[in-house]
Amino acid sequence: MTDATLFEVMPSRRVDGSNFPLGVMEFSFSVGAPNAWVPSKSYFRIGSTIYGASAAGPVVAAPAVSDMVAFADNAVGNMFDNAYVRSNNVEISSINQGLAQASALNARLGGGHSWLKSLGSGAELNKANFSDRIMLTADTSAADPYLGAKNEIYKPTAAGHFLDANVSVTPLEGKVQLADQNNVVDAASCVGFPITQNGGVVTGVNTRFLTGMPDPVTGEPTDSKVLAGDILVINNIHYPILEDAKAEDTLIIAYLPSDVITTQSSWYIIRKDVMRAPQGNNQIYSLWRPPIGLFDYAAGLGSGEYRIQLNPNSNYLLTSVETKNPDFVSSADGLSGSYSMVVNEVKFYAYIEKMSIPDSIQDLSLMEYQVQSKPWSNNLQFSISPYTKAITIFVQDIKAGGSPLCPPSMFKVLDNSDLKLATLQVSYAGVTKPSTAWQSNFYNGADQLQQRYLDTYGECKVDGAETYTDWLQRGPIYHINFERDVSNRSTEVMVNTTFNNMPAGPGTGVGSTGLARVFCVSHFQRNVQITTAAGSIVNVVARNS
Repeated sequence: MTDATLFEVMPSRRVDGSNFPLGVMEFSFSVGAPNAWVPSKSYFRIGSTIYGASAAGPVVAAPAVSDMVAFADNAVGNMFDNAYVRSNNVEISSINQGLAQASALNARLGGGHSWLKSLGSGAELNKANFSDRIMLTADTSAADPYLGAKNEIYKPTAAGHFLDANVSVTPLEGKVQLADQNNVVDAASCVGFPITQNGGVVTGVNTRFLTGMPDPVTGEPTDSKVLAGDILVINNIHYPILEDAKAEDTLIIAYLPSDVITTQSSWYIIRKDVMRAPQGNNQIYSLWRPPIGLFDYAAGLGSGEYRIQLNPNSNYLLTSVETKNPDFVSSADGLSGSYSMVVNEVKFYAYIEKMSIPDSIQDLSLMEYQVQSKPWSNNLQFSISPYTKAITIFVQDIKAGGSPLCPPSMFKVLDNSDLKLATLQVSYAGVTKPSTAWQSNFYNGADQLQQRYLDTYGECKVDGAETYTDWLQRGPIYHINFERDVSNRSTEVMVNTTFNNMPAGPGTGVGSTGLARVFCVSHFQRNVQITTAAGSIVNVVARNS
């Protein structure tokens, strides 16, 4: 059995609330022999809270669905600009720009389908669909099959009456005031009569509508009431509940059935599950590894001094949140704006394992990201690392990074022109891929991006891939391998693209925000030699190769 532990490392300064963007965060820790640090099993834990606006305006509570605000896909990666890991004052692994895009790309290319749908989604906030992320934090939504809410069923009954507790439904009576013979309208002239379109009154026998439902605040299985928005099902027919329960035996429902319902024991209540499903909670933890090669290293590093540096994005309030509200106002105080996002903590958990590391030189071959972008043109040239092994291309709205309408982890354009790619060719190291500039299209009845999706993940060599739907939701990426002779040290890459019915380029259509940017991401190799003696690191040499 492995003797291992997760060692908690605190940042060198306060990072909560308004302190978050105020300078570099450093996480320093020491490992003593005979222990080793395992980077691939280590991670950051970020605690944060998101708030929405009340009807009156200021932020007061968890977002409502109608606020249309949620954590962004890969939200934590969007909070930082760059990251570095050092040992013996030597940089081992790093990314110095475009960390947000690299973090999202790393999740999409590195984890595979199974990871994205399990650990990536549940622990690291990788959810392609905007409404799924709304469901994660919105606490006011009802049982909603249209937005993908996870629902649960309940039957609030008195003890000993689970099977025979019954309900009846009668018309909901309205009131109308009629004038008397002297044309006077008063309370005495008020007449009651059935108003079918207003719904019905449910009368229960041995029911507990007021105290028999679970409490989402305390977690207690009972002592809470049926709420407006819950759904009453009687004989397989669904009736939305219009008001919070005010008595143990009475509910008000919409849609009065065509016939009065009498004494039915086949009934239950559907509610969005906020007891055991990850939804309806606006205070969350997210686990995250920076998109640098060292965090893929699964072996142990010898004892010594380690320092991790993260540089927060000054626009983190605009990058880590996504909204459809064009009049957004962000804040970090939990009290103001159309939404507020508060970082509560950032901690690093180093996986320390007891192991014997022989006196040796460890060769680490780390894959790093070099992220660059330029405004779109048919032909663009980028200078990249001569040690590049693969290249990823995508386009992104010019507002990404400065507006929550398009977070930097979403590789798309607000006018949806990213999906109108017609042709793409990338030339590097004397090779052009694809060799034929074949056509693709989307919209106007066309759905012709499947080949680009398949080619991308065929080049990745991952165990599965994100679904085609998620690939479209997050924005298409085009990944190409350029493995070649070791003596070929090319540094120039040409990217040629055209877009259907977009002669001025993506981002210039209806509702455009400006010419989109084309990203060229180089996946390059860095070699690090770590010399260990008596279980401790005595020398570190890093070089690109």
